[in-house]
Amino acid sequence: MSTPAIMRALQQTSLKGPQDLRLITDAPVPSPGQGEVLIRVVAAGVNFADISRAHGTFLGGPRPPYLAGFEAAGEVVAVGEAVTDPRPGTRVIGVGYGAFAEYMVLPAAAAVPVPPGWTAEQALGLVVNWPTALAALRPLGHLASGDTVLVHAAAGATGQAAVTMAKHYGATVIATASPSKHETVLAMGADHVLDSVRGDLAADVLRLTGGAGADLVLESAGGATFTASLAAAKPVTGRVVVYGVAAGEAPVTNWELVYRHQVHIIGLNIGVLIQAAPQIFGGLMGELSALIAAGVLAPARPTAYDLADGPKALAELEARATVGKLALLP
Repeated sequence: MSTPAIMRALQQTSLKGPQDLRLITDAPVPSPGQGEVLIRVVAAGVNFADISRAHGTFLGGPRPPYLAGFEAAGEVVAVGEAVTDPRPGTRVIGVGYGAFAEYMVLPAAAAVPVPPGWTAEQALGLVVNWPTALAALRPLGHLASGDTVLVHAAAGATGQAAVTMAKHYGATVIATASPSKHETVLAMGADHVLDSVRGDLAADVLRLTGGAGADLVLESAGGATFTASLAAAKPVTGRVVVYGVAAGEAPVTNWELVYRHQVHIIGLNIGVLIQAAPQIFGGLMGELSALIAAGVLAPARPTAYDLADGPKALAELEARATVGKLALLP
């Protein structure tokens, strides 16, 4: 089947948010360059980073107008110079630019095969959410059996993966989510779930840990929750891995680290980790493959939207009205 010259895609037209995402029908189909592959997108993942980019708060993010989205799974239809693998016809998932479209270019070296028996939709998260959760838990968070882990936004795609893996590695999991999502989080295996909207988070965590605090905090909320996360971590040995700023920036001073929050604060950006520490990322993907083979991680069951409904999907994610992974289907 020949590749068309133009395609449908979602174009971000401003930095005012996802409400200015527009469906266009005449976007040029990209051509793979050296070391790249062109895929026919079957499913694209929707992530909080898409919202940050739409608001212009993602450091180094694209300038409008641009084709939105960065995570996609599909079939390789063409390869660039010097690419011998993956070959045309291979089903892959990866990260690039312009995923909310019918076709997308990916770096060949970073195109991960879709696991046998999985659909493209089910593979979403394999190169974004799951590695982020595992990196936060293991190489950065130094999770050990018997640790207590506090997982924010536990009903989201990254949060669900973190809960599942933390339990597998022998941790006690305290999760946060809005009340309507508590049953979902408990079903994932969390030992306790706290209201992410109301209540005194730090006090609740200290109560559940007998005053000790959490050994590890997976912090993606930002805003006022960030300060509560620092207070909820165990003094001196507690680790807080920060990988999201969904509710906005939250400063912390050196004075506070000396006199108020004596904890380890670790920043995680999965894109930077891939570029700066490829050996760690390679180990993560190997560990994920083993967890999949062992049945610890099962195929995702994303909520699917038509490509034209992309603005709705991003708006619902931004409003915290969704559970699990979201997918756009071109």
